[in-house]
Amino acid sequence: LVGEQRIVVWDPAARRQVCVCRVPNGRILDMAFSPDGRQIAAVGGPDGEQPGDVTLFDLATGRPADRFPAHAKIASAVAFSPDGRRLITGSADATAIVWELAGHEKKLVLQDKDKQHVGQIRSVHFTPDGRQVLVGYFGDAILWNASTGAKVREFGDCNAAAFSRDGRVLAGWLGQRVVSYDR
Repeated sequence: LVGEQRIVVWDPAARRQVCVCRVPNGRILDMAFSPDGRQIAAVGGPDGEQPGDVTLFDLATGRPADRFPAHAKIASAVAFSPDGRRLITGSADATAIVWELAGHEKKLVLQDKDKQHVGQIRSVHFTPDGRQVLVGYFGDAILWNASTGAKVREFGDCNAAAFSRDGRVLAGWLGQRVVSYDR
């Protein structure tokens, strides 16, 4: 439940609740399932001016398996890499960070120095091959190289964006319209 302090996980086939994952403090703004389906990563924090944390939940128990500080301000977006070894987080501090989950190592800090984006990042995604990351800001999105941090391409007219399953099409929204781009 986005904006709440808990995630309720359901098995839709069995029509039963699997577990409830509770964040110790603050509220959840985004969450993502790990590719193997055994964990959920949740981000958020107390409010926009407080540090944002990442909490990894074990779905077998519903309990936090790991927690680490991620950003200077509230964390607002999260996604796993396709192999499940990395995580990308976005924040109200206008940065996106690519993490190596083993050891919580910051691999890249992505910040648009050209436009000086300010404000909350709306969405983050890895491409299906894991080589690039997409960061959705207010008004546009930027595709970055996930290894070097080089800017690959900018997409205008969107507030949040996501890839098709094959990674060839990007869709985003702006106000009440949806825009799409071929990569």
